Amino acid sequence: MLQESARQGVQRQVLTPHFYQHKETSVADFLQKRQLAYEKIAHQTDMPELWLGAEVAWELGISECEGIECLAIEGTQLILLEPSYYRFHRVMLQDVYHLKNDIISCRCWRIFTGMRGSIRKNSCHSCYRSM
Repeated sequence: MLQESARQGVQRQVLTPHFYQHKETSVADFLQKRQLAYEKIAHQTDMPELWLGAEVAWELGISECEGIECLAIEGTQLILLEPSYYRFHRVMLQDVYHLKNDIISCRCWRIFTGMRGSIRKNSCHSCYRSM
């Protein structure tokens, strides 16, 4: 699929495996698994430039997840946040607000609404470099 994307003119592609807090032991373990998967394909030719990221599923307390700031799309200030499929509730907004103000200390936030959403934030570039 990546090679077909390149053939069709795609220059960059973001790899965003799903991060489910309740299924992972830690963000660090997730990053390690993601890096190992990336290394399996990174040597291939005729592919777009690949950036690592994650699609972070919103779960109650996601803002308390240690290292959540390290799931930003590599080289950007963007984290992809998958809203819950349950009815929107104020606690979701409070959790996102907590991410913005207490965890990430960001100056440039934009929340996009819809079935899928994303949040601009300061990325933790050291997380990617330490792998």
